[in-house]
Amino acid sequence: MDKKLDFTRHIGEYSLVKPFFLEAFWTPDGIQRHARIVINRSGLIRQIDVDVKAEPGDIKLSGLTLPGFVNGHSHVHQRIIAGETEYRAQAQDDFWTWREAMYQAINKLDEERLFECAQQTYAEMLSVGYTSVVEFHYVHHLPGGLANSPNEIIGVLVDAAESVGIRLIVCPVLYQHGGLDSQPLSKEQKCFYLSDEAFVRLVDDLVEQYANHVLVHPALGFHSLRAVSVDTIKKIAARFPALPKHIHISEQPKEVSDVKARYQMTPIQYLAHHVSLDPSWTLIHATHASAEEFETCHREDVSVCLCPTTEANLGDGFAPIGRLLDEGIAFGFGSDSHVALDPFEEVRLAEYTERLRTGRRLCCTTEEVLSPAQLLLSRWSEAGGRMTNQPLGCIEVGHYADWVNFDTSIDNYILERLFFKTPSLRPRHVIVGGRLIGENA
Repeated sequence: MDKKLDFTRHIGEYSLVKPFFLEAFWTPDGIQRHARIVINRSGLIRQIDVDVKAEPGDIKLSGLTLPGFVNGHSHVHQRIIAGETEYRAQAQDDFWTWREAMYQAINKLDEERLFECAQQTYAEMLSVGYTSVVEFHYVHHLPGGLANSPNEIIGVLVDAAESVGIRLIVCPVLYQHGGLDSQPLSKEQKCFYLSDEAFVRLVDDLVEQYANHVLVHPALGFHSLRAVSVDTIKKIAARFPALPKHIHISEQPKEVSDVKARYQMTPIQYLAHHVSLDPSWTLIHATHASAEEFETCHREDVSVCLCPTTEANLGDGFAPIGRLLDEGIAFGFGSDSHVALDPFEEVRLAEYTERLRTGRRLCCTTEEVLSPAQLLLSRWSEAGGRMTNQPLGCIEVGHYADWVNFDTSIDNYILERLFFKTPSLRPRHVIVGGRLIGENA
């Protein structure tokens, strides 16, 4: 954590929300200037007036302000091994061998280390512009037995998020099998297990406990088709229709070939055949989805969360950014294993891998939007609210005042420089729920 940052104040210690005066802020329709924004006590934008003057007492932000980035997919415990798996320990290394190293790291976790890791990682997220994070959490029992309740472990993550001020979409994940056909969990995977009944109780408790929380919002996760049966997914998803639902799918070629061999369907087709998909669903990765599967995504109006830096690090494959744009599918980004923490890098890598795949430049554009930075930020902003079922991703009335401010001069290429000129510029100020919670000196 950068020692110049101040991301350590508890939410209960924040001062009352004051109006902000923004020199300029971004919207999909263009940059708005000289805006005075009033925020209610829940952290939602109540009023925006543009082309006005500041009033006494306003908090003034110079430069350009963007909606805070929604980190759509996080395994915070995996930050522990970032960098530690970058040597070859056997003849061939891939996702599956990396997974074994990740399991070994989990065996070293206790509550104290999990809190330190989560607090550090969430603070780093804030420092680079992530103001909210979907924590896809499946470590329901820490090593040393089953004494830790799943609620207590989630409480550790909540405490870490509150201590730094990031918005947490806590997404407990059902993980019951070690492979297709209900294969038993390995010894290393047993700490992920919850029965149907225990999982439903956990989600019920979270919905009740955080119903009116200022920073914490519940969601629902299913690890993958290899870890949960479609019958169970269908039953539990129907139990919580209002919650956002996330699942890993079509991440690895082996997963795709195994599902096709067993069910004569591709993974997304198989899921859609058994489960009623709708806009509350986010499919994580979809790296190896077919054209027909993307047509299904479009038809059912689901979202996709890409994690380009993790997908590249694990050798998963190219993020299917071109197909998502062609089909008009909502998509956002996540830092996943946190081998990199940089929202601009996720976007750059998505565009650059498409350039490598096609042999062209400026791939993520349309006839109407000629800038990849403009188009990808617009798509990510739209998907932020969909992936979380929260008013995020836009600087508009009724949305949370979650922003990142860059103290830089503004011209016609400011967004392109932010996204494609490296090293990435860090935000000067970070605002969550209308509260100024951190500053890069």
